[in-house]
Amino acid sequence: MNKIGDTLRDARIEKKLSFDDVVDKTGIAPHYILAMELDQLKLLPEGKTNEYLEKYAQVVGLDPVSIIHGYRNQEMSDELILPSSAELAASPDSNIEKKDEEKSIEEPQELAIDSLDVTQNITEESPQIEDFKVKSEEVSEKIETIPSRLSKYDYDEEPKRKFHGL
Repeated sequence: MNKIGDTLRDARIEKKLSFDDVVDKTGIAPHYILAMELDQLKLLPEGKTNEYLEKYAQVVGLDPVSIIHGYRNQEMSDELILPSSAELAASPDSNIEKKDEEKSIEEPQELAIDSLDVTQNITEESPQIEDFKVKSEEVSEKIETIPSRLSKYDYDEEPKRKFHGL
């Protein structure tokens, strides 16, 4: 079964109309035209879906009534295929899964840590604070010698003109 968006887009291409042509002739905002072509009809403003489908169908030479009926049938078939989250929550299978989840939460599991040696001497391998102090001093010296990219003067140079209070 062809989706409504595919039907509209195929008709537009067959008529050799550009996307912008459809926007101009229908007066519908481009993002809504795109939503229709991508079957994202729920993105259209409430109460405008039939009107927009009718305008688009007329511009591309399709029967507006059949497009609107196709949209309604497509919408109903989508609802049949995708059950709502409330229906899923009420299904007996999900209740069984919930009970299993509750059991796993209620029953604490013991972890085996018998052979784990936690008393390793970590301080020998990890860097010390003194190492970082030396490195940060070296970096700050380098930064002081590099002129700012925003300044047109080096640190040794002074601007030739100094502005004093007005």
